[in-house]
Amino acid sequence: MAILFDPSAVNQTLYPAPSKETLTSLFVDQPLSVLPTPGAVLDVAVVKRNCDRMLKTCETLGLSFRGHVKSHKTIELTKYQLLGSSLSLDEQQTGSVCVSTIAEAEGLIPLIREGIVTDLLYAFPMPPSSFPRLHKLLKVPFPELRLSVLVDNYKQLSSCWELLEGLTSEKDNGSTWNYGIFVKVDSGYSRAGVHPTELVSLQNMIELATNLKDSGIASFRGVYTHAGHSYSGTNPEDAMWSLADEVKCGLDALQMDTEGREAGDEVTVSVGASPTALVLGNLLDGVEGFDNSTSFAYLQRELKRARDMKHVKIEIHAGVYTILDLQQVATNVLSVPRAIGLKDIALTILAEIASIYHRRSEALVNVGTTGIGREPGPSHCLENMWGLVSSWRELTGPLSEAFPLDEGGWVLKRISQEHGILAWKPSVDSAARLSLEISQKIRIFPQHACIAGSGHGWYYVVDSDQPDGGNVVRDVWVRWRGW
Repeated sequence: MAILFDPSAVNQTLYPAPSKETLTSLFVDQPLSVLPTPGAVLDVAVVKRNCDRMLKTCETLGLSFRGHVKSHKTIELTKYQLLGSSLSLDEQQTGSVCVSTIAEAEGLIPLIREGIVTDLLYAFPMPPSSFPRLHKLLKVPFPELRLSVLVDNYKQLSSCWELLEGLTSEKDNGSTWNYGIFVKVDSGYSRAGVHPTELVSLQNMIELATNLKDSGIASFRGVYTHAGHSYSGTNPEDAMWSLADEVKCGLDALQMDTEGREAGDEVTVSVGASPTALVLGNLLDGVEGFDNSTSFAYLQRELKRARDMKHVKIEIHAGVYTILDLQQVATNVLSVPRAIGLKDIALTILAEIASIYHRRSEALVNVGTTGIGREPGPSHCLENMWGLVSSWRELTGPLSEAFPLDEGGWVLKRISQEHGILAWKPSVDSAARLSLEISQKIRIFPQHACIAGSGHGWYYVVDSDQPDGGNVVRDVWVRWRGW
């Protein structure tokens, strides 16, 4: 007789990663110029600034924050998201995170044990087969973990209820867990979520989620939206409008939960994407430049509406803001002097010149789709480009000339699986073209950091605030693997 497969047995042991100790012994104190290529390099000085910026913005504006870990998938960077650059538990502003895979949730177990992660949302409409592994997190010896799941279909919620009912024996044996239910609402991205016009479906889900409270094993905690379409914006107005749409969609959905809020239960409207989270930075020193903006007035109106509703909390969630990329820079969400640029991109891909083709003025590098991602740049910025070669040189010390010019010199023009083709951008004066040499190492800013990092097992961590200028490996951060 065949033995039934136990889904809860699937965990990170099936996706082994090298130990941090082994990697640090090999690479720490080594210059970037001797590292194997391709490789992913993270500048921790930039990571710290990016994380501090977000925490300060939310704290100043009185908004809650939930850090998404899917972009980087590491213990170390999660700590910066929650604790800031000081890594001080005394200054911790939030213990809330969201994940896109169960492997990410399992990777956070050390931080759950330490009490740094206290609230975890599985931010993918929950496939029932994921539940056994997810439930194991509640057996980690830290009793205060709040664990929530996301649903956007009534049948998902019914399946969730059946799964939870099957665990009532644990309750009878003294377990104290209580699941949270977030309903995902589509605010315009059309990837996942209930559309606000699907009123019957939305109302049924929220009513059932609210009624689960009586079971003692689950309760409705709020609604969740993601403005992924804000990545195509080109200015602060675009991002602020998308953010206001998110808040409005969430509040419209919560109007169907008057019974729960009348009972005094706090519910959350969790909104975000890095552009719609970062755009809030424009409001830190007042609203100059936005006071006559229709998008700002729209956002202010919806935030006031949230304050006027009973027991409603607005929460911001974001992930790639930690490391950024060319895609995020192109959104131009922050006005001068807060504007983000190449200096704020923490991730670069270390690659090597493998060949040069003088006839067509191109060069071959040893990184393609599997090591830097699949998406070209938007047409309004650096079009038809998968990456921009940075000004880094293998030699330490100050640069005597830009390589390339910031507006685009050598770019990653075409890619296939492991091949990348560098070309000189036509809009840059050809007379300024700098020569490349076979075996020369370069660093490339990626279009999409989340995808670029996924092809690498770890990050070489450098620190540009150190005297070596970020040319020496200071640490190695191992990425979580699997799903």
